[in-house]
Amino acid sequence: MHIVGPAEYLSLRIAPRLAPLTGEGLRLRIQTGDRARIYAALDEGHADLAVTASPPEGKAHGFAELGRERLLPVAAPSLAERAKARSVTADFLCGLPCIAYGETLPLVREFFQRVFDKTPEMQAAATAPDLRLLLEMAKAGAGWTVLPDYLCADAVKAGQLAVLPTQGATPENTLYLAWNKPALRHPRVVYVRDFLLRTGEPRV
Repeated sequence: MHIVGPAEYLSLRIAPRLAPLTGEGLRLRIQTGDRARIYAALDEGHADLAVTASPPEGKAHGFAELGRERLLPVAAPSLAERAKARSVTADFLCGLPCIAYGETLPLVREFFQRVFDKTPEMQAAATAPDLRLLLEMAKAGAGWTVLPDYLCADAVKAGQLAVLPTQGATPENTLYLAWNKPALRHPRVVYVRDFLLRTGEPRV
């Protein structure tokens, strides 16, 4: 069984749920990558199942909702203190050092558009193509960032990070489990797909 998806979600949400399957004799091959790599692996038949943040296009793939993530603006308590007794606006956040997944500010840009109806006009103080690196940098006080709740909940609970209060609803993303329809001819693919969809994920 070959499974591909974002490294952070696979490591924290999918890998623990796969553990019982190895005891049943299934051999698992897990790959990680960004959206382009995930869909390339699925399209080229290198992956049996894929975890993605967008529903696949076209009729070649099947998909189902796997879980949801809330996008939270977070910072170390020392930096979050600047927001005390203030309204956390787009301008306020643009005035603070920001750390992001890439130069185009993924997640940060999405958060701005959905909460403030604006595009962030700033450059990241630091970028790293792994949300776990952003988590550690934010905890160390390098700047604020936007992270999915499943990744930062423990740090928030431990007081290592604080959620910056903003007006409006917290944005949510849906995560999907996708597959090539011809792959369902193999019983093991159907079994693992149904197992992951049945076990679901804990809400943070």
